[in-house]
Amino acid sequence: MLTKQDLDSIRGVVRDEARVVIKEELRPIKKELQDIKDRNEDLEIKLDEKVSELSMEIFRLRAEFKEEIRNIKRSLNKMYKHQETIIKFFNEEAILIKKRIDRIETKINLPSS
Repeated sequence: MLTKQDLDSIRGVVRDEARVVIKEELRPIKKELQDIKDRNEDLEIKLDEKVSELSMEIFRLRAEFKEEIRNIKRSLNKMYKHQETIIKFFNEEAILIKKRIDRIETKINLPSS
């Protein structure tokens, strides 16, 4: 029969052997986990870079868009001014023509329209 000391010795040996076996089993798992962590870090870095690139692109496009809107507004304002000038010209021409017609009607004694 085994004594308590023998059992304790067997337990110690089994425990030590179990630790060695577990360490051997965990080694490839730890290596794979570290590889996954490394790939994850690489992906995070790439993702951060892509987000930064996209943010800069959005900022640039927004600035271009604002500039284009300013250009369109300037062009519209110029167009409105030209339109007003044309309308003013034709209004003045109409007034001059109306005055001429009134003078002609007066000279030939026609009733005013």
